[in-house]
Amino acid sequence: MPNWFGGVVGWLDGTAFYVSSQTPGQKVLANKDCSYMFFANKNESKSLDNINHIDFMNLDTSLTENMSFMFKYLGDDKKLELDCSGFDTGNVTSMESMFDTTYAVKIDVSGFNTSKVTTMESMFNDSQSIRSLDLSSFDTSNVTNMFWMLRSLNLKTIDVSNFNTSKVQNMGGMFNSCHEVTKLDLTNFDTSSCTDMGGMFINCEWSYVKKKYKLNTTNFLFLCNC
Repeated sequence: MPNWFGGVVGWLDGTAFYVSSQTPGQKVLANKDCSYMFFANKNESKSLDNINHIDFMNLDTSLTENMSFMFKYLGDDKKLELDCSGFDTGNVTSMESMFDTTYAVKIDVSGFNTSKVTTMESMFNDSQSIRSLDLSSFDTSNVTNMFWMLRSLNLKTIDVSNFNTSKVQNMGGMFNSCHEVTKLDLTNFDTSSCTDMGGMFINCEWSYVKKKYKLNTTNFLFLCNC
C-alpha cells in the first residue's frame, strides 16, 4: 500500500498484517509511549483473538519509555508465541501489565534491559498459558513496585534468584495463586524497603519456602492462606 506522504504504513494481506517504514533496511521506530499497542479489548473487538505470531524484527523500540499494557488480553487460542527478546528496552521505565492476561504459551523476554524500569506491577499476571519464563536477564535494581507481578501462573519453577529487590516497596500478591510452583529461591530477596507484602503467597502451597529466607516482615503478615 503506497503512501506518497512517506511515513509508516500498515496493510492487511489475507490473515497477515504488515507494517512498513517504506524505506528498505529502515526499521519502524516505535513511539516513546507504546502502552496498549497490542491491547485486545475483548468487549469491543475479537480481531486479535486468533493471532499466533508477531514478527518484531523490524521494530525499533530504542526510544520507548512506556510499555505498560502492551500485550494485555492478546490472543485466545493458546497458540500465541511472543518473541520479544530483540526489544531494546534500555529506556523503558514502566512495564506495568505488559503481558497481563496474555494468552501466550511462550513469552521470550531473555534480552530485556530492565535497568531503568521502576514498575513491574502485574507484568505477567494471570498469563496462565505460559509454559516457561526466563527472567535471568532482569535488572530489578530500580524497581519499586512488584504488586501481582507473577500472580496466578501455572509454572512449576519461577527463578527470581537474581532479583535485586532492595528498592521494592510493594510485593503484595506477587506470587498469589501460583498453585503449581514447587521450587522458589528467595535467598537474595532484600525486603528492607518493602511496606506491603499483603497476600504475597496467598492461595499457594509454600511448605518448601524454608525459614532460612530471612524476609523482613516486622510490620505485617505476608504468609496468608498458605
